[in-house]
Amino acid sequence: MNVATALDSISEADLAPLDVQADLTVAIEGENEDLRVRSQTDTLLVDVPSVGVALGLARRSSGLLPGVADVLAAADLTVGVAIDGTGVAVLGADARPGPLARRIGPHVEIRDKGVAKALLGAIVDCQSSDGNA
Repeated sequence: MNVATALDSISEADLAPLDVQADLTVAIEGENEDLRVRSQTDTLLVDVPSVGVALGLARRSSGLLPGVADVLAAADLTVGVAIDGTGVAVLGADARPGPLARRIGPHVEIRDKGVAKALLGAIVDCQSSDGNA
């Protein structure tokens, strides 16, 4: 059984209500920076330290996002995703997808302004570290 099949099976199960308590740091193989995860009853908050780490995670988990979001929704859980403190996405039960995110899945919300702000911040940080600011 592959991961996608497992996620489909789980998302069809009735997992609600489920509360998660977490306050942890997650190390990612090959990355110098850790993810921070904390919770508030039915909402997990995941803060990715940089755009580079976010892109690396997106490449590694290509195609899994819709299944993960469906499992979260089935468990009545929501994950807020931030990049360096800027909210960029919501996955799961409370996601309100716009037209673009609906193409990814029904439980995925992309926060366009947050994504733009995170990308702009990364560009400014690169320029500052290069001495071009």
